[in-house]
Amino acid sequence: MPVSEAERMELVGKLTDAIGKEAAETLMACVLPDGRDQLATKAELEVLRAETNAGFAALRSDLEILRAETNTGFVELRSFMETKLARQARLHYGSLAAFILSGWGVIVTQTFVM
Repeated sequence: MPVSEAERMELVGKLTDAIGKEAAETLMACVLPDGRDQLATKAELEVLRAETNAGFAALRSDLEILRAETNTGFVELRSFMETKLARQARLHYGSLAAFILSGWGVIVTQTFVM
């Protein structure tokens, strides 16, 4: 049963008269304002622990799914980049070969025409 503030103040007054102000304040600091019924029981703590563990298990599961999705995304990105890089390299080497061949064509033409 909860104790009213008036009852608490009456108790503090009587304690102060009996054991002194400092000791009464110390004792009242140790007493719960709402009584013992506000303390958690072992059974309540066990339920809370089970709920917390279940929450962490769900979080671990979600993180594992996210990790797998991220890895898949990186694999897809790498494949895409390799494809684009290979295409770019072919284009670059093709352009370079065309430039070299045209340069050699000019040199050969100038050599044989003169």
